[in-house]
Amino acid sequence: MVARKSVEHLRAGSKSRSRGKFRTLRGFESGQTFVLVAGGLLVLFGFAALAVDVSNLYWLRRNMQTAADAAAIAGEQALTNGDNYTSAAQSAAASNGITNSSDVSVTEVGSNNIQVVVSESQPSYFLRVLGYGSTPISVHAIAETTPSPAQVQALCTNCSGAVTIDSSTTVSESIVSNSNSSTAVNVTGGTTTCKQISSCGSISGGSHISCNLQKENCAPVSNPFSSFTPPSVSTCSRSSASSGSVSCTGTQTVSAACYTPPWWSGNNCGFGVSSTYSHGSYQPVNITFNGGTYGNYINVGCDSNHVCNGGTCTFNPGTFQCDSSNNYPSVGIGGYASGVTCTFNSGGSYNFIGPVSISGSNTCYLQPGVYNGGIQITGGSGSGPTVTFAPGNYIIGGGGLQVHGTCTLQNTSGGVYFYNTTDHSGSGFSSSGINIGNNWGDNVTCKLNAPTSGGSSGCEGILFHQDSNVTSSCCIQPNSSSTCDGSIYVPKGSLTCSVNSSSTGYSVIVANTCHITAPTGGSSCTLNNNCSSLAHGAPIKTCTLSE
Repeated sequence: MVARKSVEHLRAGSKSRSRGKFRTLRGFESGQTFVLVAGGLLVLFGFAALAVDVSNLYWLRRNMQTAADAAAIAGEQALTNGDNYTSAAQSAAASNGITNSSDVSVTEVGSNNIQVVVSESQPSYFLRVLGYGSTPISVHAIAETTPSPAQVQALCTNCSGAVTIDSSTTVSESIVSNSNSSTAVNVTGGTTTCKQISSCGSISGGSHISCNLQKENCAPVSNPFSSFTPPSVSTCSRSSASSGSVSCTGTQTVSAACYTPPWWSGNNCGFGVSSTYSHGSYQPVNITFNGGTYGNYINVGCDSNHVCNGGTCTFNPGTFQCDSSNNYPSVGIGGYASGVTCTFNSGGSYNFIGPVSISGSNTCYLQPGVYNGGIQITGGSGSGPTVTFAPGNYIIGGGGLQVHGTCTLQNTSGGVYFYNTTDHSGSGFSSSGINIGNNWGDNVTCKLNAPTSGGSSGCEGILFHQDSNVTSSCCIQPNSSSTCDGSIYVPKGSLTCSVNSSSTGYSVIVANTCHITAPTGGSSCTLNNNCSSLAHGAPIKTCTLSE
């Protein structure tokens, strides 16, 4: 009995000790679980923090890249136009949220490319717990400029025949029509040769088309000149005039004044230039108009009372005004003058209130200025004036540029820019288009080229430009021996043209609608695209991101 009790006692003690060990193990396991759970939560929190902050940094980096891309494009456009590319890039970056200019580095790299680096230190949020208070981010973009493939472009979005071609035409690059019409591009005669035709609508006239690629139902192409800013135009006003008139003969220097001839005088001009008749012939004139304001109407051989045979008329910078009723030009060189050379000297500003009218077999040298009332050049059936334009900007305020008959237009080196806008004199001259050789029998010779330098401020590469506020139709149809190197930009009017560029030149056409037809005395048009004469390359460019 004693032995049995001892055994049972030992067994009970062993069970008690086992239960204690199990309790100890369970306590140890509970503490281990707590450590594991706490560690797991910390890791989970770290990953959550990493996910939140990385997502935020990704979003910020993407915005910074957008700003860098926009800045590079803006800087490249400014560089191309000869403007301050650093300011342009920083302004574009600011428009996209990077307002601290010190965060934007702008440099010119390679061959006329712009590189923009945007660097910022972005604050962290949850990662601060792990010791990461901020993260530096840096992105970059490089933009380059390439010539635009579009050389003929119609802007109208719904016009039938937005681009119409009825004669053999060679275009070095591409033809684009934004019209969704079934005849958005309509080729009806000859053979049109180009690299590509792209249209929002349909292309008709396949048998007359020879090009590598024709694409229909394309997205519209933006106006390549939409950001171009024309030169500002100063206003001028008419001066009061005294009763009287001045007769200019022989050799004479005429002081500035404004006269209105009395009604009973039979005269129609404030200044009348005429040759004296001596020994059976008219004698040459040699008249000089000093600088100042002249009016009303300088008449050089515009009627039978003012016959001029040879000689010179010299004009100096100033203001020249027509009569108060706008019945006569400000300066008229007419058909009763023959062999007269009229020279407008450089060295100052010219403002005209009233048309400048040139006709007869005479020679005229014009200067840049503001021509309110327009420029009218008219020749006869077999002969007419030769007009030479000095380099610069010719602002036509109402009246348009009207050239008809047989005559010659040319410019000296440096190039010219014709801007057809509205009247800036308050005289009520109605707007009209640019019309060169659009009448039957016209035979106009043009040897004109756009400015070759100056960037956007100098209207580089643009020859004819009609204000978007002027919707008049334009017709530029010189004869087949003519060359017009430059862009023709008529954003709101229809354009009919038959221009040829020189063999080493270029022609670009951007208009609301465009009709290309054969020139007088010819059967085809050639639009070359050699822009090597331009200081900043092709007038229409595409800025793209290379990196």
